[in-house]
Amino acid sequence: MRDDEGGAAALRLQTRLGLRYHYLSGGANTGTGWSTWAQGGGSFVPGFVDDSVAHGFVPVFSLYQLRESTPGNGMDEVAGVFANLGDRATMTAYLKDARLFFQKAGQTGRVAVLHVEPDLWGFVQRRGGRGAGVPVQVATTGLDEVKGLPNTAAGLAQAFVRLRDRYAPKVLLGYHLSEWGTGEDIADSDPSDARIDELAASASGFYRSLGAKFDLVFAEQDNRDSGYSEVHDGDGGRSRWDAGDFARQARFLRDVSSATNRSIVLWQLPLGNASQDNTAHHYRDNRVQTLLGADGVAVRGAYVRAGVIAMLFGKALPEATCACDDDGDGTDDDGGLFKRLADAVIAAGGGALPGGATTPPPQSPPPRTTAPSVLVKATAVTRRVARGSTARLVVRLTSREAAHVVVAVQLYQPGAGSTPTYQMAFRGQRLRAGVPRRYRVNYRVPASARTGGWKVKVGLFDPDFRKLLVWRPNAAAFTVR
Repeated sequence: MRDDEGGAAALRLQTRLGLRYHYLSGGANTGTGWSTWAQGGGSFVPGFVDDSVAHGFVPVFSLYQLRESTPGNGMDEVAGVFANLGDRATMTAYLKDARLFFQKAGQTGRVAVLHVEPDLWGFVQRRGGRGAGVPVQVATTGLDEVKGLPNTAAGLAQAFVRLRDRYAPKVLLGYHLSEWGTGEDIADSDPSDARIDELAASASGFYRSLGAKFDLVFAEQDNRDSGYSEVHDGDGGRSRWDAGDFARQARFLRDVSSATNRSIVLWQLPLGNASQDNTAHHYRDNRVQTLLGADGVAVRGAYVRAGVIAMLFGKALPEATCACDDDGDGTDDDGGLFKRLADAVIAAGGGALPGGATTPPPQSPPPRTTAPSVLVKATAVTRRVARGSTARLVVRLTSREAAHVVVAVQLYQPGAGSTPTYQMAFRGQRLRAGVPRRYRVNYRVPASARTGGWKVKVGLFDPDFRKLLVWRPNAAAFTVR
């Protein structure tokens, strides 16, 4: 569920949820963005991570910075997004802001999730059809980390992967799937099964066109309670979901999950329920009862078979219904229903969504629990490197058996202790028995770097980057002068 800063202890006392999420917003160049929160300097992120982990939650962040950056924040939403994407100064600030997140998240050493820019990819898909079809200032920002990337939306997606791999390899990246990005919103059009399959193929094709391997796909249903839409938008109940809407979305997500081999997270699900009176903080909706109620086993099962592995609930608008006491009357605004139903589902399923008859994607082999036998050789191409120039390394691996691993190459400057100065992670590596593999790492040594002997360490981890399988703490060395 969405939760505020410092709220993990109170939330844990009330419910057994496993995920806790928060927006990162405010704009990258406004002076009021997330990096200024808490004690400033990006401290909000490690604070939220540590608070979450200490109380048994996995921390999730939804990065919503582009829309709120200048100059686009003073324009219509779509025009503002594309104005910002094309503004070199804005994108420089934006990518530096993203880099700060990964640096701060990486320093915690914890697993976390970054959900990247809700709505953005849908706008891009509708504008250009493919990731290379929309111009974006990426390499032209001048950041070392994004050199050589295309100045397109695909390049921006690849920049997020590159920044994650360099600074925070334990962070999982979430791609936001906007179902309306195809040009047709299935919640409004109620299409046939055949049409759903066509739209899902279009959405999956656009994701692949980005050339960036995200770890998860985030999907949504609505950003407000249906009762809110009736009262404030006068939609006459059109936003209410019935059984057909849930079934159509499950089919769409199943197709996308299968085509992309990504698992799905349902995000920002409304918290209203049938007992509410459609006043501020108390709007009606049926999502909680349909997904978590006693009659929801079949619906949950359909979503599990569609590849859904998690559900995140939370309000997106100030007056929407909350499973918290936003109206200040001493009780949860939804009457406590969400927490009661969520705890019942968790108790019945041991933490997993019940009803799934098949294993959802990704359908990869189980992670190894024993270490493969791998010969590791690392070489510094230049043994002495001047500050401000590039250290070039080559790592050669030869495995005696097939293995699916993450290869992590870490550099340690003198006096760094156990914290790497730089890390490059090569994910999804499939080693074949007796077949050598070679990995190149180029690192531009900062002008402020410490002189002296630098160590190169190489680690092989399981595909989820959780279990260390092979460790070579003295793989190579070079001198910075």
